[in-house]
Amino acid sequence: PTDRKFPRVLAADVLYQTSDHGPLLSCIAAVLAAGGLAIIADPCRGAAEKFEGRAREAGFVVKHFSTSAQLEGEKPARGQVFELRRAI
Repeated sequence: PTDRKFPRVLAADVLYQTSDHGPLLSCIAAVLAAGGLAIIADPCRGAAEKFEGRAREAGFVVKHFSTSAQLEGEKPARGQVFELRRAI
């Protein structure tokens, strides 16, 4: 627990187990300043499929983006980004 609030919260590769979604959302809610933005990046793990709904249930407005990138000679890498803001 902290009294500090932050305008931005960034997390990556933290959605690998659905049991972690609740504690992660609670942590974000505790430290995200009013009007702030949390960005969560994920490499398209199966457990992340339920995160968007859980975040909405926790009172966040969610935007979900899919992305991919490919280095020359490599297989494409897929990913996704969730943007969370507090519902007003």
